[in-house]
Amino acid sequence: MLKMITNRLFGGIKMTWPKVIGFAVIMAVYTAACALLAPDGNSFHDIAVVMSPWVLPALIVILNCEKPWEAAAKVFVFFLVSQPLIYLFQVPFSDMGWKLFGYYPYWFKLTLATIPAGFAAWFCKKGNILSAVILSGAIALMALEGLGFLKRAINDFPNGILSAIVILGLIPVFIFGILKTSNARLVAGAVSLLLIVALAYYSFVINKPSDQMTEIAVNSEYGITVKNMDKSKIIIDKGGDDIVSAKFSENDGMCYVKLKFKKQGKTGITFVNPKGEKHRWKVSFEVDHGNYIIGHEIID
Repeated sequence: MLKMITNRLFGGIKMTWPKVIGFAVIMAVYTAACALLAPDGNSFHDIAVVMSPWVLPALIVILNCEKPWEAAAKVFVFFLVSQPLIYLFQVPFSDMGWKLFGYYPYWFKLTLATIPAGFAAWFCKKGNILSAVILSGAIALMALEGLGFLKRAINDFPNGILSAIVILGLIPVFIFGILKTSNARLVAGAVSLLLIVALAYYSFVINKPSDQMTEIAVNSEYGITVKNMDKSKIIIDKGGDDIVSAKFSENDGMCYVKLKFKKQGKTGITFVNPKGEKHRWKVSFEVDHGNYIIGHEIID
């Protein structure tokens, strides 16, 4: 069943110009609806803000063309039509109105990039080792954003879980549905595995929340400088030890406070200069849709 579906999607459709335009309009309507109805961070909203959900429709257009220049032209028009329509369909229903088109320049640059990308991706039809190398570019994007969705799901469940399952799940579908030889599948599989392991190690081990650190310059009016910072103190509010550690550091001759967060939360810290004068900050660390946000507020 899966083989029949992939054979149909990746080469079994005669991708005429009317079909390209119609497919673009359908995708625009769907994406605009997701952008309007699904909240930020929800998996259904992701197609409106990131590129990886568009890899599948792009490959459907590309691999159903007969020649590489045809693929480049048709996938370019597919994005040229679909992306501005997404914003146009939202205008009557969004508080931003026509200002939504402020997001379009980013997608227009990606649209231009589909010309060389579509030309190269057409050769995935050959199903050989060269196809595997070319397909690895799409796989890299899928792995990068798919693991980002997974990290979001872990930090902000259930947001991101559906996107993670779909995007990461499409990688083996592409490998076995597009590539024809065992050697090509082996190359693409090895690349996918290496990418996923490397990116997962970075995301979940190197860049884990407990290692989130930042340096913020200390106001010179506090009376704390590089020369006297060893005689100054930082006092963390009671109960804040499990949220943040703080210490002074030097950077380019200036005094900074280095904050290290262990988990989400907010707490107060008090600076005490050598004269005993005190100044307070409220520092915070939170995970918003999988993104780490570090901030501080000057209280006194």
